[in-house]
Amino acid sequence: MDDKKEFLHTLKTKLYYDRITDEDIDLVKNSQVLSEYQKNLVLLAIYEKQKKLSEISKLVADYKEKHPGSEENKAFNTILQRSKNKKSKIFDFLFYDHILRWKIDENLQEKYAKEAKEELASARVPQKEPTPFFRKSFEQPKENNYSYDPDYSYPSYSSYHREYNPFVESLRQYKPRQQVYSPVSNVSDEPVKQQKTPKQASHYDDILGYLDEKRHEIYSNLNSTDVQIQKTAMVQWDKMEALLEKVKQNRNNREFLDSLYSKIESLREYENSQSR
Repeated sequence: MDDKKEFLHTLKTKLYYDRITDEDIDLVKNSQVLSEYQKNLVLLAIYEKQKKLSEISKLVADYKEKHPGSEENKAFNTILQRSKNKKSKIFDFLFYDHILRWKIDENLQEKYAKEAKEELASARVPQKEPTPFFRKSFEQPKENNYSYDPDYSYPSYSSYHREYNPFVESLRQYKPRQQVYSPVSNVSDEPVKQQKTPKQASHYDDILGYLDEKRHEIYSNLNSTDVQIQKTAMVQWDKMEALLEKVKQNRNNREFLDSLYSKIESLREYENSQSR
């Protein structure tokens, strides 16, 4: 494999797995193996996937000024107009594949996929063996005292995609109110205040983790050689992007998150039954 193809294949794989760095961008700009058109096209691919409209506009304008009558401006104009469209859409790898002829590097793909699974698995494993949130103190049995365990480090979820932030649910100390019996004559007519229910943990991060896994499965299907699989994946991708956006907008909507989490749990049970 020559240097140009190897470089392009590496760039596509990094772009696919969101591993592009500022150093990679500098390497593209200063590359000795890519033509000026190829450099700009790769940069546009990076900026489009990262949704940097200002960078795209500047690059297209500069290229058109230097090459006003070039046929290559048609491709650049297509990218610019597509980037300005705010409707939910997939990143069109096929568009760039047709021009750059780049492919996924299988060795890098295996490495990044393995790292992603390890990151996801480690994020779901508690740092230490959990202890009960409510535990009875046998040292003072008469007081029936329940207390929060300060030594337990509650795990947080780290997202696969870097745009997702870790979520740590704060738990409050809870002590059940002891029932006090009074003579009938002293019973008050005022309604008894309902005991507060401990705050439940949000399902926000777990939902994002599940959807992100499915998002990468769809992304893999976009690169399938089967045209029908590609078409199905394109439809699924738009729906997934819309759903992810809706989840982010409703991150504080407990009713919405609980309902969606219930559906995801049902899907997980079905998937597990199919894999047996």
